[in-house]
Amino acid sequence: MPDEPGAPSQSTPWGDEPPPAARSKPSLAVLGRYEILATIGEGAFAEVFLARERESGVPHALKVLRDPLDPAIAGQVEMRFLAEQRIASAIGHPAVVSIRESSGPGERPYFLAMEYVEGRPFFEHVRRFASGELGADGPPSGEVVLAETARLAHQVAEAMALAHEKGIVHRDLKPDNVLVTRESGSSLFRVKIVDFGIAKAPLELFSVHAGSVTRYWTQLGTIMGSPPYMAPEQNGAAHTVTGKADVFALGVMLFLTVLGLEPEPFERGEKLLHLPNDFDRFVKAHPPLPPSWEALLRRMVALEPEGRPDMREVSIALMRLARSESPFALAVEAWLTRGRLPSTRKLQEFALAAEDEPYLTADEATFLRRAPLEKLARTRMTAALGLGAATAAVAFAVSSFAEGARGNAASPEPRALATTIAPLAASAAACAEPVRDEPDEKTQLVTAAPAASDTAARALRGLEQRLAACRDSARTAEARSDELSARLGTVQGELESCRTMAERTDAALSACQRELEAKSGQLEESFERLRLCNKSLRQPENSEEPSP
Repeated sequence: MPDEPGAPSQSTPWGDEPPPAARSKPSLAVLGRYEILATIGEGAFAEVFLARERESGVPHALKVLRDPLDPAIAGQVEMRFLAEQRIASAIGHPAVVSIRESSGPGERPYFLAMEYVEGRPFFEHVRRFASGELGADGPPSGEVVLAETARLAHQVAEAMALAHEKGIVHRDLKPDNVLVTRESGSSLFRVKIVDFGIAKAPLELFSVHAGSVTRYWTQLGTIMGSPPYMAPEQNGAAHTVTGKADVFALGVMLFLTVLGLEPEPFERGEKLLHLPNDFDRFVKAHPPLPPSWEALLRRMVALEPEGRPDMREVSIALMRLARSESPFALAVEAWLTRGRLPSTRKLQEFALAAEDEPYLTADEATFLRRAPLEKLARTRMTAALGLGAATAAVAFAVSSFAEGARGNAASPEPRALATTIAPLAASAAACAEPVRDEPDEKTQLVTAAPAASDTAARALRGLEQRLAACRDSARTAEARSDELSARLGTVQGELESCRTMAERTDAALSACQRELEAKSGQLEESFERLRLCNKSLRQPENSEEPSP
């Protein structure tokens, strides 16, 4: 599907002619309230048509399940087909294609009405971008191509990280399932992930009994995915894979893309690619990769899932690569991974720079929104702690001078009092101000003795109020403790009663057991007597053996 600037947008009704990418004749003309315009794709179980809603004229991609299917798998395929809408909705990320409608119960054929993405597969888009076909300034530099590749791949990783957090694994990430389309009213591009038809997802998204899903995974899920993007663990155990399988698939996509390797020969089996075994061989045969790219890709295609990063870590790494290790990207990474915040001045610089930035990742937007609030909260906490310490010091100094005044006939020298209290009051005042990242060393605070005395008096009143509040809290806690102790005593009494009752029950059970054993012995004795009586009755009348 082309992404030329002049191509019709998704919100514009198509004319009588379908878009240039969709010229093949459709096998259907009308389906429900949709008019079929052209066939734009087909797979093993479904066809995809370009359609428009007849009332609004809005274009849609209509995915229609083939009919009839093999009876042995029809029920399972239909179940997965209809679950695709619930899976996409559960992820809820703008980089995942939106499925707006599905066929109703009993409606045939089954279909999904999706947003129409006017774009191209991931690899084809990057190739055209690198050749300069998408810009008016000629081919971009290699650094720009790598940055654009990282930016688009970051969108994929960000969406799949959210999916993994919700227990959803795509299991078929490949260039054809990652479409790149132009931003509405912008020169930038964005990705759309499609085809969650073989995704692993929580059972509640399938709306069927768990046993049915398990059988499906056993019958159709032995091998799920597309070579060469399949992770090693998908070969024979697709139902056990985790999000690390999607990390491997995205790693293979990026490996082929940044090395400029055409994916079709590998997808058709004409050429073989066994990662990670072939990693060094292909890297040496092509222009050198930047060390940061090579290190990330090597980890993503590790043989064992435990050796790969999770998708959230991949998303952060790709964000840094897209920003070329900029201070902004490093600050966002430090905040996401270690909770570190830059200085207030740096935050202001980042916010001003972001106003002219045409594209911000979700992580970057969240950082710009939340980091200033966290910075303010930490500043206030620091100020409160400093003010409390300074206030306590002032109170101690005042009480010391008061004791000295009572112990000596002569009152303390006012100049000495001012000299002692002034620095403490200055510390309190400084703590009350917002914490500065770069304090001015030339600033000097001069506090007179009367001002210091007033500050000390206010500090003392504040301390008295806090002490009273502490006493009230202590009394409340003591009352609560007494209440809990009383309740504990009641519970212990009930527990003791239950224990006594249990002991009595055990004794009664023991007595019943003994009585049952005695009755069993009597019953066995009666059975033996009855046996002997029957035996004597069966003997002949002329038997010489006396009867018992």
